[in-house]
Amino acid sequence: MQSERWLRIDALFAQALALPPATRHAFLERHCADDPGLLDELQQLLCAHDSPGILDRSFYPRGSPQPESSLGAGTRLGPWQVEALIGRGGMGEVYAADRADGAFEQRVALKLLRHEASGQLNRFHAERRFLARLEHPGIARLLDAGTTSDGRPYTVMEYVEGESLTAYCRNRRSNLRERLELFTQVCDAVAFAHRNLVIHRDLKPANILVASDGAVKLLDFGIAKLIDAAALPRDADITIAPFTPDYAAPEQLSGEAITTATDIYALGVLLFELLTGERPFHLHGLPTARALMLMDRDAPPVSRVAHATPDAPLPPRVLVGDVDAIVAKCLRKEPSRRFETVNGLKLDVERHLRGEPVLAREGVRLYVFGRQLRRYRWAVAAVLAVIVALAAGLAGTMWQARVARAQADRAEQQAARAEAVRQFLSGVFNQTNPDENRGAPISAHELLDKATQLLAQNKDDQPAVKADLTEFIASLYIGIGDRDRAESMLKDGMKGLRGVGIPVDIQVRSLLDLAAIDEIRGAFPAAREQLRSALELVHGAVNVDPLLISTIQQRRASIEAQADPKAAEAIVRDSLSFDLAHFGPDSAPVESDLETLGRVLSRLGRQDEAITALSQALSKARKLYGDEHTLIAHVLNALGNALQRNRDFPAAERALTESLAISIKLLGTDHPDTLQIESNLLLVLESEGRYRETLPRRLDNLARAKKALGDTHSVVGWDYNNIGLTQLELGMFADAQVSQSQARRIWIAIDGADSAELATVVQNIGRRLSVEGRYREAATALREALRIAHMHFPENSAVTRHCVIKLALALVGEGHTQEAIRLVEPLVDASQPASGNDRYLLILAQMALGEALLAEHQSEAASATAHAALAGARQQFPQGHFLLGAPLLLAGRTEAALGNGAAAESLLREAVAVMGAMYGPEDPRLLSANVALAEALAMRHQNDAVRALVSELVPPLASATLPFAIGLRARIGKL
Repeated sequence: MQSERWLRIDALFAQALALPPATRHAFLERHCADDPGLLDELQQLLCAHDSPGILDRSFYPRGSPQPESSLGAGTRLGPWQVEALIGRGGMGEVYAADRADGAFEQRVALKLLRHEASGQLNRFHAERRFLARLEHPGIARLLDAGTTSDGRPYTVMEYVEGESLTAYCRNRRSNLRERLELFTQVCDAVAFAHRNLVIHRDLKPANILVASDGAVKLLDFGIAKLIDAAALPRDADITIAPFTPDYAAPEQLSGEAITTATDIYALGVLLFELLTGERPFHLHGLPTARALMLMDRDAPPVSRVAHATPDAPLPPRVLVGDVDAIVAKCLRKEPSRRFETVNGLKLDVERHLRGEPVLAREGVRLYVFGRQLRRYRWAVAAVLAVIVALAAGLAGTMWQARVARAQADRAEQQAARAEAVRQFLSGVFNQTNPDENRGAPISAHELLDKATQLLAQNKDDQPAVKADLTEFIASLYIGIGDRDRAESMLKDGMKGLRGVGIPVDIQVRSLLDLAAIDEIRGAFPAAREQLRSALELVHGAVNVDPLLISTIQQRRASIEAQADPKAAEAIVRDSLSFDLAHFGPDSAPVESDLETLGRVLSRLGRQDEAITALSQALSKARKLYGDEHTLIAHVLNALGNALQRNRDFPAAERALTESLAISIKLLGTDHPDTLQIESNLLLVLESEGRYRETLPRRLDNLARAKKALGDTHSVVGWDYNNIGLTQLELGMFADAQVSQSQARRIWIAIDGADSAELATVVQNIGRRLSVEGRYREAATALREALRIAHMHFPENSAVTRHCVIKLALALVGEGHTQEAIRLVEPLVDASQPASGNDRYLLILAQMALGEALLAEHQSEAASATAHAALAGARQQFPQGHFLLGAPLLLAGRTEAALGNGAAAESLLREAVAVMGAMYGPEDPRLLSANVALAEALAMRHQNDAVRALVSELVPPLASATLPFAIGLRARIGKL
């Protein structure tokens, strides 16, 4: 009995601790109403818990002098002069200091290892190394470091004047939006640290300051940890460190593995406190076992805590639902059940701010429907309008059929079919009657579900009627994105159709729907098979609706554009001629033909023609559908892609931004079309060198695409390809290899080992291998890419020329310069190409030829070619653009080969500046530019500058493991 009482005390005590102090007494009174003695015991336990114990008190009696700081005011450390002690932590003292060498005025925070913390020396040095990796506006910057005369290290950091995050919001009485927007800034900084393989491990308000302008700064990486400790062995043992219990994740308390999910938990605690003024659990002073027992329970919803807290900063009503779900997902005990990334958390917060469904509430179907209905009410209304329009149309068909009934049995059958369909639709619309649905609103999806149920219940329907309705409902399911349901209905409906007199038009429409589903999924062979069956039906029938023939041809062209653009162009031009004759120039079929033609021409590298066709399609589409329609989004997406390939980035960004806005409004953020459009927009941003900005968005896009579409889908394949390119530009070679391998695997699974898409995917693999210095492997990959390109693309297409140029560069690296010259020389034409993409391809071809000529010691020819490439690049790109780096480097090297040291130095300094803004100090491209600059400086006998530059280059080259470093080390050794 006594043990049962103890278990009850233990459980109630833990639950009470999880509540805000102001609500504990009422909670205990409710649960101890039958046992006043139990209530007294629990009150005493809580009182003892809240009272300071001996370890909570200062070691120094009240009134006694506090310990003096290590450094007095005026102390000089290097160029810094100490002003005053501003803080003391577990291992360091923090001083306000000013620059005192007269170079310029600067106020800094100087952190010094305390005498009694000498055992923390490794951690102090680790903090320096972590901070050196983190250049981000939301993280206090490392400015300098040194050692005092008594051997203690110090770190000089950006001085941040501000308040803690919670104090800032409290003092300004910030509303929910202001608090969440500040929180997203914190997420940005933490996500950046994670991308640089650093886990903070002590996120709390005291370590997050907000300046008067509202800018957030993340401080104190004193107990941070590298995610990949093997990459820096001296940091591998810095795994056990002090932390703040109230903000610690369960795995920190239990000593389990620390991952990025640990910081996500701390962010959840921070958000909890920011919204309620309380923390989910009060663990200070508790034994670890008790703390873990307490944390084994779910944290209370923030809305409930706000409701129970009299002075809560926000009303509970604004926290119910989305915010409750977001915070709860952060605070899950199991790391795997929290947000996968900090960026995922940030994006969910932003979705809430925009009024979109949040992923944290996934699985709550009614919530998603309700939110989508509120946000996309016009889109839902449009779906219902389609049903109404069809009902009206079918009523008209019924009337026409009555007129024709006496003429033929076929007309009689059509009339009966129309009447049956009318009755069915009448039954469906009865479901929207308030008496049927008890006044609750009904979504388009729910209405279709009801229609499906009615169809299954009507056992007496004729096969033709049932097939007609099945295809119609399935097509609407496709329209709202439920393709699995549509496919299941269509395949069930197609069983045995030909043997029971089902009209050809119904069978063809069903096959076209299945082909559309397969195309969207990237299952092109299956889509071709559906279209082959549809063509067989059409060829064997009489009086076939021309619109069906047009639709089949358009679908064929759309699918072949992915695999065989040359064949696709012939198909779509035949379809355009057919549709102009049957429907007229301003018809929907002609608009669709022009859009498909534009896509095909763009794939073939004929961007000017593609832009013309797509502009015509957009004009016709706006007349047909207005400014907000999914078809407008499709055309704008295709136009944006063509403009991007034509190097007209501002126009491409405008088109894709408009397309994305329409798609998000009408289809939602996770629809396949939206995911593809967003990926294309990111390509434009990357063309401007904004890779650090796009990588987290790409990773989030990939996660959403895989969730919505599965692991083997064309959208997912392109996502992996583009992520691999982004990682390559950021110097993340191992990650790029993984991403590119995934892209290759997916496209082989979709369309076989000779898929047209593999020409691009494998070409990008070859490019990465060349950058790494693995030229033989690169040449093998690029020969394979070129073989595939020749199967699907014309000789002068952009895909084929890219393959040739990259292969030539790999051959130069491998030493086969004559073959490289033979390959690339035909691509270098003295005439100026008209399109932006052709001009860029000419620049790339000139650079490849210049590299080959330079390797052949034809320095004058190499210099002329290199300077032509540089002149073209300067015309095409603004000053400082990262794509100027390669032509600047080549031109500088050719000047050095000609003995023009001054010209070489000038060009190479510009190349280093341009590349340094894009690439990290260990990137092969920047290292190559710096080695070339060192050689140019040596030519000019600037020995001090050479020694200084070489001393910077030796460490990264010594630690580099990729083959590119071998040649660079040899060149440096000669200086």
